[in-house]
Amino acid sequence: GIIIHGDVPVHYYLPVFSIPIIIFSAFFVKVFQRNNSFIKSILSGVIVLMLYINISYFINYYRSFDESTFSIEPNFVSLELQKQVSNYIVNDSEGKNYSLVRVGPNDQFEEYYSQNYKYLLWLYGTEPIENSSLSYTVYENVDRLSNQGKKIVNFVGPIGIVKNEK
Repeated sequence: GIIIHGDVPVHYYLPVFSIPIIIFSAFFVKVFQRNNSFIKSILSGVIVLMLYINISYFINYYRSFDESTFSIEPNFVSLELQKQVSNYIVNDSEGKNYSLVRVGPNDQFEEYYSQNYKYLLWLYGTEPIENSSLSYTVYENVDRLSNQGKKIVNFVGPIGIVKNEK
């Protein structure tokens, strides 16, 4: 199935990764059951060398992290805050059809990562539609609000919501 699937993610191979470990373990058990101490010492040396290489690689990898690339502030909005934003949109739309756009982290993904809001809005009884005369833009990244000019921005916690009517 993995071969037919094509270009699969690495985590699909996780069950296959254990097979070499099992084979080498069976080999090591057979070798250590023999009485030949020379083979045992060579094999033990190879195992120690492999452990040393892996540990030194891990230490170098750990030291190479640049802490300035990590953000202390998390780039996610809690489910509770998403519910509050969705409730605001449902109440403000007053049953009218509307469309929804989200601006924030991970905008490179399909639908600009707005599926959580769309699901919650559907759950609360209204569902956004495409190309409506009324639209809401949810700004999780409030730094992008500066280019909105004189539009009215409503805030639900740290989330900015811009309402556009055509």
